Amino acid sequence: MSWQSKISLEFGERVVTSWRANWELTGEVENKGLFGEHGAGIAKEIRKGFLVLTSQRLLFLQEQGIFGKSYHQVLTVPLPKLIEVSMGGTVLPFISITDDSETYIFHLSGIGKAQFESFRKLVLGQCQARREEIEAEGRKSSSTT
Repeated sequence: MSWQSKISLEFGERVVTSWRANWELTGEVENKGLFGEHGAGIAKEIRKGFLVLTSQRLLFLQEQGIFGKSYHQVLTVPLPKLIEVSMGGTVLPFISITDDSETYIFHLSGIGKAQFESFRKLVLGQCQARREEIEAEGRKSSSTT
């Protein structure tokens, strides 16, 4: 079963494009030593899947399974909430996408430093188009009331 069948599109929403991606999550963990000492550390988790840009949202579909693949939508960010898209890392480049409450780190297949600006313009352009669409809908509904 393909990942496309796992997306429930909203009315008027369409898939713009997608990228094979790894989503890097970082969190604090408590370390317990052999002799009872405690400490805190940082752990990274990598989730494989697809980053999907639609006309209304940015989604991540996590891939599960070794022989039979299944996909689960584990991240949904409405485009109007996206604030910035940037790139970091020298040895292993990563894409940083920030919304109004969090920053998400992705490693995207086929997006290196040379392709990043096109990627950034595509995502931010879609964000701007969605904001304009929402504003137009608001003006239309306020003029009919």
